[in-house]
Amino acid sequence: MFFSYQKHAYGILISIIEGSKMKILKVAIVLLIVITMCSCASVLITMNQLDSIQKGMSPEEVNILLLTNPDGTYSLMSNDIEYFVEIYTMQTGVSTGSSYSPGFNGAPGAFTTYSIPYGEDYLLIYAEEKLIYWGFIQEINKAEDTEIMTIADDINIGYTTYIENIKMRNNYE
Repeated sequence: MFFSYQKHAYGILISIIEGSKMKILKVAIVLLIVITMCSCASVLITMNQLDSIQKGMSPEEVNILLLTNPDGTYSLMSNDIEYFVEIYTMQTGVSTGSSYSPGFNGAPGAFTTYSIPYGEDYLLIYAEEKLIYWGFIQEINKAEDTEIMTIADDINIGYTTYIENIKMRNNYE
């Protein structure tokens, strides 16, 4: 009789260990997916990082403060001035969710919560290697700065070309 209790206890112990192995495997798979997604995504900048940038800064100074390089760049000429545009991805929100993984052999399950930030393109514009403007692309036409208002159409054309080139490079159409 004692032997059957030992056998039952051993079976419970094995199911707990196997359940733990499943949990570890599930956690490892989730981590692998997150790492893979992060390695493919661009680094997002935040509004807090923009607090430290100022007009007149060089691209190098801005990159140091933002802790990242731009996702892309393009340049344009207007009124004999060369403008340089850097494109970053600004975090504009976070998508959150959760999932439930049932336990193995009756063991309790586990909830997993995740947060995935998302963003929009954010432009920093330089003239003669000095920062003159920063904002979202949809804000360019509303800028109060007369120099930006003068080149707004050229900035939009350059941005549209930049996006089309990315789509062609990634075989989107």
